[in-house]
Amino acid sequence: MLDKPVIYIQVHAGYLAARRMGGPTIRRECEALSRPRTLMGNFTGIEACFVTALEGLRIGGVFTLSPVVLVHLVPEAAGGDTDVEERAFQEAAATAGARRCKVVTGGQPLTEYQVAEACR
Repeated sequence: MLDKPVIYIQVHAGYLAARRMGGPTIRRECEALSRPRTLMGNFTGIEACFVTALEGLRIGGVFTLSPVVLVHLVPEAAGGDTDVEERAFQEAAATAGARRCKVVTGGQPLTEYQVAEACR
């Protein structure tokens, strides 16, 4: 049976850090994440950043299955993130190739165990 790849993407102001569970973390600068009041500055630019990150995490150039992606919006926006913004990050991950995507907000970066639990 094939295991589904799980990708954890931490979204920060100006960059994202992504890793495939059990692998190294890659960092990608993303100008679309440089808005002063919100992380979602330019939807198309964020899609492109997600595509680049997922391509950088493929082993042997291909995923056996489309990955499950957990997007973690690390910095807390004043007043919190809106449902629309969270949905936009889900859509960006889906366009980048995610089979399924979940968005979590705030707090410290998650451990591999916490990522696995969130993706169940």
